[in-house]
Amino acid sequence: MRTKIAISLPPRTFATLERKCRELKKSRSAMIAEALEALFTRATLTDEERRYVAGYVAHPEHEQDAAAIAAASAWGEWDEA
Repeated sequence: MRTKIAISLPPRTFATLERKCRELKKSRSAMIAEALEALFTRATLTDEERRYVAGYVAHPEHEQDAAAIAAASAWGEWDEA
């Protein structure tokens, strides 16, 4: 069962919502529900997860490191010596 609500949006926010709905071929309800779910998910991150994300944003891996990790993952299982 769904609950209907009425909300007020600033004109610019409404225009952006309408544009995104057309681009993604989704209803307003679907877009707002997804946005709220994303907000709630972000709000439930632990402090440790927030610090990890902030650290990664401040110090992203270098392209060469990412390439090395991708190459290593193609090796398959490591043999235990």
